[in-house]
Amino acid sequence: MESGENPERARRREEEKDSGRSAATDRKAIGIKPRRQPDALQAGILAPNEPFSRCRYCGLALYIAKNMGTAQKMKRKISMKKTNIFRSLFSLMLVLTVVAAMIFAFASCGNTNDGKNSTETREGEITITVKIKGSDGNVTDFVITTDAEFLRGALEQEGLIEGDEDAYGLYVKVVNGERADYDKDGAYWSFLKNGEYLMSGVDTTPIADGDVFGIEYTKG
Repeated sequence: MESGENPERARRREEEKDSGRSAATDRKAIGIKPRRQPDALQAGILAPNEPFSRCRYCGLALYIAKNMGTAQKMKRKISMKKTNIFRSLFSLMLVLTVVAAMIFAFASCGNTNDGKNSTETREGEITITVKIKGSDGNVTDFVITTDAEFLRGALEQEGLIEGDEDAYGLYVKVVNGERADYDKDGAYWSFLKNGEYLMSGVDTTPIADGDVFGIEYTKG
């Protein structure tokens, strides 16, 4: 007891100290440990108000379950991204394949030369002009590129003449689809070369590059 202190107050203080020491001794004697927070709370995994937060093992189990769900979601997202990438690449490859096939097809068509539609003259070919004057007086020009040696071959190549065969060769009766019947009205077809009448038939008339021939519907 300190000097000057109330005896009654000092006695009470001593009793409280003895009571506290006795309680601590009793808890230690019966094996009661000081209360501590569960590992889940100490690690910051769960908030104190979350379910199972006061249980060490339940809190850890809940944490593991949450993380497993998050990992599965991430795997699904990654899988979907990979699938979309593969689809995009496949679509791009398909488009490129179609474009390449179209380019190849156009190139092949452009390089095709059947000898009829080409504007270039091959070696041995010549070009002649044939002017056909029908019964109506209209004149139609035909430019023929051919490797034939005689006029008949060039005209038959374009399907311009028809007729009957005789001892002198082809007797032309139809030119460009129009018939001249001498036995009916004295009509026939006259042939000219460079403005002059031919003295030979189509079978024996030679042709040269640049020649201009005329075929006219004539009567009497």
